[in-house]
Amino acid sequence: MSSTRLNFIDIASYQLGMNAGSISADAVIVKATEGTSYVNPGFAKHPQQVLAAGKGLGLYHFARQGTSWQAEADHFLAVVKPYLGKATLWLDWEAGAVKNGTAWAKNWLDYVYRKTGVRPGIYMGLADENAYGWSAVAAAGYPLWVAQYNNYNSVWGFAPRSIYGHVAHKWQWTAFQYTSSGRLSGWAANLDLDVYYGSRTDWDKMAGAKSVTTKGVAGLPQAKLYESRLAGLVYARVKTQVYSTSKLDKASIIKGKYLEAGVTYKAFARDGSVWNLGGDQWVGGPNVIAFENPLTLKGANIRGAIVHTGASVPVYAEDGSSLGQTLPAGNWTAYKVSEGGTQVSVGGPKWLKVYQVGIFM
Repeated sequence: MSSTRLNFIDIASYQLGMNAGSISADAVIVKATEGTSYVNPGFAKHPQQVLAAGKGLGLYHFARQGTSWQAEADHFLAVVKPYLGKATLWLDWEAGAVKNGTAWAKNWLDYVYRKTGVRPGIYMGLADENAYGWSAVAAAGYPLWVAQYNNYNSVWGFAPRSIYGHVAHKWQWTAFQYTSSGRLSGWAANLDLDVYYGSRTDWDKMAGAKSVTTKGVAGLPQAKLYESRLAGLVYARVKTQVYSTSKLDKASIIKGKYLEAGVTYKAFARDGSVWNLGGDQWVGGPNVIAFENPLTLKGANIRGAIVHTGASVPVYAEDGSSLGQTLPAGNWTAYKVSEGGTQVSVGGPKWLKVYQVGIFM
């Protein structure tokens, strides 16, 4: 486990009245779905609050007993689609769901991974981890988020501790929920407190996010680089004021905060013609040129764009199945983004996962 740690909470409908972005935590994992039809009512606002606050976001699905793993996975994917590339993904495996068997869980995890290119993790209690055969799931590299409580006494503030007991399988042990009786400023009730064994960069990498450079790559010095988590890129023609809200009014001016002229910036959301640069940072106006991310246009024809592979990457068919081939590092002609927005065509039957490449327009 990494010596670098993030403190986080996980929330569901019980925390409906919470401003999830205001809680003093490095990250928040939000319940998205359960079974084949339920959507957490807090999902309408909590993920947005977390991202707006610049915190790490995670989303989880609560498995139900006796239902189809694919139907549950499809329900989860349909709901979380706007946040793919922005959030770590998790399967909550507890209560009656354990009777489905570990193969059900692996099928769900494999399917989500295949459909999104984002490797999900799995949450379970330590007793269930010890009692069932998880070797195949652990060997597949799915991260483990394990829960174990010593007691139900109140824990004031984040206080990660050692686990009582042991993890029985050879997992990538990533997170630990050590109490359900946590207390934090800003919420007058118990919370689950957790620790993530990694950095914010590790968290974002698990979410499928990639760092972006606006300086281009060899042979493409003027290129605009897109990735799946971005709304687009903005270019400032002159030094441009940054605002704390999308109203761009006098009251929301951030003193001393400007876009530098001639620099391209990443945009994570948009409100009409106004663009969000992360957290409470908004820009717009006649001197800001915006380029919408073509990956937001599912099924878009992007013929003439360039796909850049920084290293050898696997090649897939249009349906997401592996072709058993790889494409070496280099620049390749792009043709189309898949209907699901997760793959890009490089000609013929060859498709690449968008999270593994850069796309230049």
